[in-house]
Amino acid sequence: MIKIMIVDDHILVREGLASVLSGLTGFELVEYVSSSSNIMNLVQELEPQMIVMDVNLQYKNGVQLLSDIKSLHPHVRVMILTENDSEKDFLACLSVGADGYLLKDMSIEQIVSSIRTLIQGQPTLHPQLTQKLMNYHRQKESKEHELLTCREKEVLEALVEGKTNKEIGQSLFISDNTVKIHLNNIFRKLNVQNRSQAIICAIRNDLIYPKDLVMK
Repeated sequence: MIKIMIVDDHILVREGLASVLSGLTGFELVEYVSSSSNIMNLVQELEPQMIVMDVNLQYKNGVQLLSDIKSLHPHVRVMILTENDSEKDFLACLSVGADGYLLKDMSIEQIVSSIRTLIQGQPTLHPQLTQKLMNYHRQKESKEHELLTCREKEVLEALVEGKTNKEIGQSLFISDNTVKIHLNNIFRKLNVQNRSQAIICAIRNDLIYPKDLVMK
């Protein structure tokens, strides 16, 4: 039996979801409340395994409440169910430990299905927010790639051309040891483990000039 708590200040959503979950096999609704004023005490007392909560709540910011819950009860799964599709709040919730993030435009059947998925240990996101998350990671990777110095970019280009460390050093008039230092910095900044992964990352993210590949 999965013990669930609902925290939502919208009475129709709160009572509607509570009614549905109460009638489903495998769920025990331990509490449903309208505000965040006494949530931490209730979580401690009732020990829910999952909390479905809005991010916009009375008395306390939902992101901060989520962070508090996860800090003291990391085993409790928390599903955000909200009308708030703000990218800032969405990413903030994920950063402090939200296990799922849904919008209230979903049907009750879709919400229940997502809750079941989350209970099984699989994170679940609203499709619209999945795209936002992908865009965020692309932008983050792009910014990280921009951190490559001019010299590191030259080393990376030589790497893509198939040159050895010695050949890179000779072409750039630097020592083998300096080449190794640049390669380690490149691997760290691109979040890769070896030369092959660095080459693939460089090509996929247009970190080298097309002419380098054509000449090769």
